[in-house]
This record gives sequence, C-alpha cells and structure tokens, in this order.
Amino acid sequence: MITFSIIIPTYNRARYLEDAIKSILEQDRENLPHYEIIIVDNASFDNTKEVFYKFKDKCKILYKFEKKIGLDIARNAGISLASGEFIVFIDDDVIVSKNWLKGYLNTFNTYKAMCVGGRTLLQWEGKRPEWLPKEKEGYYSKIDYGDRDFIMEKIHYIVGANFAVRKIIFKEVGLFHEGIGRIGKKFISGEEIEFMERIREKNYRICYSASALVYHRVHSERFSLKFYLKRNCWAGITSIVVDYKIKKIRAICAKDMLYYFKIFFINIILSIKEFLNLKIVNAFNYIGEASKYFGKGFYLFALYIKLICKKYKKLF
Repeated sequence: MITFSIIIPTYNRARYLEDAIKSILEQDRENLPHYEIIIVDNASFDNTKEVFYKFKDKCKILYKFEKKIGLDIARNAGISLASGEFIVFIDDDVIVSKNWLKGYLNTFNTYKAMCVGGRTLLQWEGKRPEWLPKEKEGYYSKIDYGDRDFIMEKIHYIVGANFAVRKIIFKEVGLFHEGIGRIGKKFISGEEIEFMERIREKNYRICYSASALVYHRVHSERFSLKFYLKRNCWAGITSIVVDYKIKKIRAICAKDMLYYFKIFFINIILSIKEFLNLKIVNAFNYIGEASKYFGKGFYLFALYIKLICKKYKKLF
C-alpha cells in the first residue's frame, strides 16, 4: 500500500531533477513509509524523460507529460495519478533530508493535520548576496520556524517547494486554482496561499514539520538585484490577483490603487535615507517593499482601466 505520492513538476531541469530523485531514494530506510514518485513533465524540451527511464527499475515512479504550461496545472495533473494516502509536492531542484518522509508522517499522525509545510532551507550556488535582507529569504522559498512542530496560524505560511496534504482534502475543497501559479517566467505564486485558506475555511489543521526538511537550491541567476526586484513585484501582483480576481473579497477601487502607490513612494524615500546612513541591508529591504507595492498598484491600475473600458463599451 502506497502511503506517500511524491509529485515533482518539472520544466527543463533534468540535471536537478535527477539529484532530487536520488536524494529521495537515499532516505533512511528504517520504518520508511512506502512511496511512489510522480514526475510531471511540464512541456520540457531537454532530457527530462531520460531521467524517468534511469530510475524506473529502481523504485515505483510514474511519468506524465503535461503540454499545458503552469505549475498549478502540473500539480493537478500529478494528483490525478496519485494513489497514496498523502500527497507531497516538491520542487525539482530540492534535496530531501534522510528522515524527510518519516518527518511528514510523524507530524500528520501527531497533530491529525490535513496539510503540513516542511522546513525548507536554502542552498546557495555560490556566495549569498550580502545585501539581501533575511526577511526576504521567503521569496527564495525558505521556511524555517525552528526545530519544533506546531499548528500554524494565519501569520504562518508554507512554500510550494516542500509541502504535503491528505489526498481526501481535494474532494472537499477542490484542486489547485489554475491561473494563480507560476507560468514560465511569471512569478505569480498564490496557489498555495489560496489553497491553504480553503483548508482553513473547513477548520482543518495546517502544521509545520521541522523534520520534513529539504534544501532548496538558489541558482546563481537569482543572486541579482534584477531578480530581487522582479520577485518582490510579482509578490505584490500575486496578492492582488488572489484578493480581487479569485476570492473577490473587495471591489476594484481607485482609492486602494492610490494607497499602494503612496506606500511605494514612502519606501523609496526610506530606502534613500538608509543608503545615506550606509545601512545597505535595510535599504534593500525598503527597496523590496517598494517593488512589491509598485506591483500591487500597477496591476490594480491595469484592472481598473480594464473595468472602465468594459463600462465604456456598454454605453455604446
């Protein structure tokens, strides 16, 4: 009987995918729960399928080619193949720890949780940028709430690089909402947030597991200021997409848009002050916040213009 279905969406990362699967196979085998690996090839054009063939005689491993690009689409495709009681989602560039699955199983059983976020530490491919604020490491998929498991509150979050759910939850709350997950180079990343909120609405527990540990690679191209600003900006856009388009918790309002641009300018001013005081890390933290609120304001402005155009068309 399969206890865990491990779903790995991947796109043109055969080399990293192979390392991820190797680390899964190298877990401590004592009392290791039974598992299957599901590779969801999201329209790769590298040698991803060869990685599947390399491991197909070493473990239970499935392969699905999903031509429609999108992280949430790939995850949903993987769920359709899963036979485990629990489903774990990881990125294709993580390295799992020796007691990773056992950590998940222990947390699920101890807390009767419906969803568990595993501890995710960063593995830098080179020297970590000195200017990067620690508060912003979550945008690189870090989650570290310490060495103890606990029931997560709304202030806590999981990361898509390493989390698990009971399979039965999808019958109650549905699959991942398509259109708010990463697509290509668009860093929309709201599917886990929105999915967690649907679980909470049913009053189920979401927990943190310290021992379900993985190491997530931070690739050298993500060391740049350009990526940092882009990632913060998309975080702002994601919040607007989730609040206004998916949850529809508020009407599109010009007042909100002006507020976001106001916060943007405040953070720019604060960053300049910190630069002048030679507090570089603090300055980049404010720059990141400015980029996030610019993303919020700009995307809301685009929605507002679209709404006005629709109303204008109805008049003629």
